[in-house]
Amino acid sequence: MPKIIFTSRYLRDAPAEHLTHYVKYLATRDGVEKIDESKLLLPATEKQRQLIGQLLRDIPSANELLEYGDYCESPTIGNATEFISLALEQNLNLIGKRENYVEYIAGRPRVERIGEHGLFTDEGVPVVLAQVQEDVCNHKGAVWTHVISLRREDAARLGYDSGKQWQDLLRSKKAMLCKHMKIDSENLRWYAAFHNESHHPHVHLMVYSAKDNGGFLTEPAIEAMRSELAHDIFRQDFAHI
Repeated sequence: MPKIIFTSRYLRDAPAEHLTHYVKYLATRDGVEKIDESKLLLPATEKQRQLIGQLLRDIPSANELLEYGDYCESPTIGNATEFISLALEQNLNLIGKRENYVEYIAGRPRVERIGEHGLFTDEGVPVVLAQVQEDVCNHKGAVWTHVISLRREDAARLGYDSGKQWQDLLRSKKAMLCKHMKIDSENLRWYAAFHNESHHPHVHLMVYSAKDNGGFLTEPAIEAMRSELAHDIFRQDFAHI
């Protein structure tokens, strides 16, 4: 059955260094633990098992991730790596607060880059990483961070295993963001980056209003956006139902 994971969180009054780090991490994706590819099918290490236990205590909702299901079904080094990586990406406020999380973040870039970084936004709008970092750091309102994740087989079958397809999709979804996040189109600011993970390719989407007090997001609105994205991504599947 087609499946899409769409998670939403927001940052408000976060320390400037956390926001700067988030934007840079989103754009340059210094990834997860370096592992010899031949070892990916071996059982998860004791360090990984301990870290996963701590992640589940700190972030109970992490057990809803597709990667966690894969890990439970087959607790290998590779599946553990995928789960830990995405769980940390979706909860970057933990990075810098717990030493063992920081240690786990190492250098395996997987972002699909366009030029010097992987961020993109509206067509024709230049994205200067330093400027985006400054704008986000100076923003006094909420900054929402969405993650949209697919299974590798679905992404490959439907063409969502490349940044260009995600770029085209998200550029067509400004009206959706404005409607469900209660942001006027002239005040909408959004940036995204595609991370081509081996198990579950996913895109990070950062959204905020140019007005500090602008924007509002509810659980029904999150589900409405997930549903709209799913219908677009799996359009050919729904056509045969």
